[in-house]
Amino acid sequence: MDNTPEDIRTTLVQRATRLIAGQAYFRGAKYPITFESFEKILVVRGRVPTFYLKQVLQSELLRIDGVDRVVNEVVVDPKNLGS
Repeated sequence: MDNTPEDIRTTLVQRATRLIAGQAYFRGAKYPITFESFEKILVVRGRVPTFYLKQVLQSELLRIDGVDRVVNEVVVDPKNLGS
């Protein structure tokens, strides 16, 4: 059971959303990326066109204060160019 208060989970999701929106690789791109948090674990789902972007996404999310672990469920889809 997740005992983390709702406001902390929401804050982690908000931080993740802001961080990615500010990254040059993701700014303006229309990659369908979503976040959920459970305790100090951040789950990311979506689609990006390259494995490199999947790894960049994970690395950036691990920098967020309060995130101990990232579960990266992002799918690499070369047809998803984000335009």
